[in-house]
Amino acid sequence: MGLESPWDKEKECWKANPLLTFRICIQQGLQSIFQLSNGIQCLDRSDLAIIIYNDGSGILAGNNLNKISKIMSLLKKESPLRAKLEARVDRLHSPRN
Repeated sequence: MGLESPWDKEKECWKANPLLTFRICIQQGLQSIFQLSNGIQCLDRSDLAIIIYNDGSGILAGNNLNKISKIMSLLKKESPLRAKLEARVDRLHSPRN
């Protein structure tokens, strides 16, 4: 699931706040795995993972759509993020039992 940050034309900046997104994810039990020098944060909870970009956008992934929906609802309630279903054909999928 993609997280899109809307652009504020008047202020010429992204509306989403990456720190707020990070804090919401931490409150939901995700743990910071690593941070890149350009501000990209990677968090994981074994059933969910998220990458938060420095403009507040990101990518949320997991195997349980209900858990993804719950986090998405919290994020959308607290910030101006928009959800976008990511159909990725450039990614390998592992077989499921």
